[in-house]
Amino acid sequence: MLLPPSNAVWLQLLLASVVVVETMFNQDPCTPCKCMVNGTADCRNKGLHQIPASLPNYTQELLFSGNKLTELNNDSFVNLTLLVRLDLTDNNVNVIETAAFDTLPNLRSLSLQGNNFTYKAFSPSTFQNLHNLTTLIINDNIVTDDPTVEYPSDALENLVSLTTLYIDGLRNKPFRSGFLKLKYLTHLTIQSRGNKCDMYGVTEDTFKYLPYLENVKIINCHLLYIAKGAFAHQENLKTLDLSFNHDLTFKGVTNATYGIASSLEGLFINAIESPFAVCVIIEKSFCENLQNTSLTELQANNNSVTIFQEGALSLLPKSLKHVFMKGSSFKYGPYIGEISSLVGLEVVDIGGYGNRILPFQSYDDFKYMLILFKSLRSVYFDGDYSPYSAFSIHLPPNLQKVDFSVSQLYFHITSFQVSENNIREIDASRNLFTRWIGQVFGFEKLETLNLSYNIANYATSQFFLSFKNLKHLDISYNLLGTVLGNSSNGNMFSALSKLQTLDLSANYINNYSYRLFSNLSSLKVLNISKNTIYALHFDVSHMKNLSVLNCSGNQIHWLTKTFTSSLDKISDDHNITVDLSGNPIHCNCINIWFLSWMITAKAKGAISFGNLSDYVCIYEDGHFVELDNLDKVVADLTSSCQHVSVHFGLLVGMSLVTLLTLSMLICSLLYRFRWKLKYVYYAARHKYTTTHPSNHTFVYDAFVSFAEEDREFVVNELLVKVEEESDMRLNFHQRDFKPGRPIAHNIIEAVKTSKRTLVILSSHFLKSSWCVHELQMAHMEGVSTGRDVLLIILMEHIPSNEIPVEILYHIQSDSYLEYPLEGEKVMFWRNLIGSLKN
Repeated sequence: MLLPPSNAVWLQLLLASVVVVETMFNQDPCTPCKCMVNGTADCRNKGLHQIPASLPNYTQELLFSGNKLTELNNDSFVNLTLLVRLDLTDNNVNVIETAAFDTLPNLRSLSLQGNNFTYKAFSPSTFQNLHNLTTLIINDNIVTDDPTVEYPSDALENLVSLTTLYIDGLRNKPFRSGFLKLKYLTHLTIQSRGNKCDMYGVTEDTFKYLPYLENVKIINCHLLYIAKGAFAHQENLKTLDLSFNHDLTFKGVTNATYGIASSLEGLFINAIESPFAVCVIIEKSFCENLQNTSLTELQANNNSVTIFQEGALSLLPKSLKHVFMKGSSFKYGPYIGEISSLVGLEVVDIGGYGNRILPFQSYDDFKYMLILFKSLRSVYFDGDYSPYSAFSIHLPPNLQKVDFSVSQLYFHITSFQVSENNIREIDASRNLFTRWIGQVFGFEKLETLNLSYNIANYATSQFFLSFKNLKHLDISYNLLGTVLGNSSNGNMFSALSKLQTLDLSANYINNYSYRLFSNLSSLKVLNISKNTIYALHFDVSHMKNLSVLNCSGNQIHWLTKTFTSSLDKISDDHNITVDLSGNPIHCNCINIWFLSWMITAKAKGAISFGNLSDYVCIYEDGHFVELDNLDKVVADLTSSCQHVSVHFGLLVGMSLVTLLTLSMLICSLLYRFRWKLKYVYYAARHKYTTTHPSNHTFVYDAFVSFAEEDREFVVNELLVKVEEESDMRLNFHQRDFKPGRPIAHNIIEAVKTSKRTLVILSSHFLKSSWCVHELQMAHMEGVSTGRDVLLIILMEHIPSNEIPVEILYHIQSDSYLEYPLEGEKVMFWRNLIGSLKN
């Protein structure tokens, strides 16, 4: 239906009015700032030159940092009377009119940090109405050589509620008497960015009129000296921070702590020595000034401290709990024995600031150190360590945490005993503790131990025996692969039944004892990543709490069915993450079951494998695919394997028949020529090991081969007739074989260095395997060289079917003598000696 023209006009006017009203009500009055319902107006980094007049009058917090404001006029905040916090940091303010803050009676926090004015910009009445202001930040402003600039005491004395003041440091200027009115000022920070703070020195009068201070910071202000007793006026001083004044030295701090209040609880003196300082010694006077304080925390990082003067440590207060001296280079000295006097000590951190990934500046340095380490192993690291006797170390009884990581310490951890203590955590990572010998006693309460990045290549099975309450052990990035592969170290972690996390990553592990993890029933996280492990053959069924198993970056092709079954049982109670990324998982017919198990386990949601796009599956032809679409990979692999299986049975059968035939043929040939092969082997071995030249003359007239049962005949008759009466030389094995050498080697040498081999043939001889071996070697010597080697003495009648073919041949060709059992033996001996001499 069409409306009349007059009605259509009215409708258009109505719609236009709605649009205008909606636009007016939806427009943000804070633009370009952002106002929030809690009363905060955020105008940061907008490039503004003035405070927007459109800000709501209910604004309580104005964030205006990072803009281009140059002046604070008397009407700048006239509509913002409810402001509680005003942040004008990092503008370009250089003019502040006298009544600029008069309309802000509720202001509690004001920041003018990082602007461009001197303290002369403050008139005595600038802050006269800010009776509720508690925090004033006016540092990082002064860049002037004007010697008449003073601390603005006339302006600040009106801030009767002020508790916290950040201000720039002025060279050789004291805080004037006006500051005495600031009875609530307890926190004073003198600090500037860049080089704006140039305080130079602190005299006895610098803080004379600030007696109520409890926390003082003078940071990075180029302090060169502090007069003795400079902080003696502050009777309630709790913390003093003089950090990053590189020329102050411990001597300057010693002056600062002279006569200091007994209420002092924290002293922070980081980087008060030159970065190039060496051999810094903490003297007794430094510790003596702190003796009667309530000091609980001492921070002295980056000061290259080497040693404490003897007797200094015992002067530190018993209240001291936390000591941080990172970046030091402590050397051994008598002060070590005084550590136990710090009975209140709980935390000690003397670690370094080196590369937090390696104890060296670069990976190239690490590789160089590995090469150097390997070249020195034979010099420094070989030998039996059993003679090491345990020595004692006395520690503070309440010590709980020790950190000496990245400290360039280089020695072997041998057997030692520590006194009774409460140490729960030790970080000794990124040093050079290369051999863990032990046993270590006294760490029964230890829960966390970090020995990573130490290039350790040796550890005994007894090293961890006393760490019975250990929960977290990190020994990653070492060289323990060979150690863990040794079966004697299979019980290395047997005492760690309470261990919850174990990190063995990056240790060049390719093999390990199946018993290595057998007692870790409390384990939750096991990290064996970045090694060269080919298979997981350890048992995890007892690890009921296992939740993370990281095996990434190894050479694992699949998990065994036993292993996956154990994971399935554990995952019935809680979720498990198994990381197999970066392993060459096989994509073949044999491995379909494992890939299918991954799909099933993932579908149940109990086992997570992480991001499958980081997994690769390698086919038999060498190409690989990512497993981000695991279902498709398994489906395609199953289809291709079904075609292969049709011909597989026939191929296997034919292969087996062929293999069986070849095996039988080879076995027959080996048996047929067994003695020939043995002779060739031993003769070749004799040729390359004998000390005789190849064209030697024979050493013996005969080598006597006999059974032990015929020994009486050989000793009492044969040796007497041949050697004593006929002046000939026989090789008698019990006398002439060289001790320590293999029997087979002695036999072949006896055969080759004797003119003849004299066989004492009897039924006992035929029953002895070594006698038969001697006979066969002599027979093969004759066949190979063409010389007449064998000479047989037939001791008794033996049926022909019991005599070896080789002997039977010689008997049939008359190469034997028959020993007469009765009658005259003269003819026998004459014939034997004649045969040996011919």
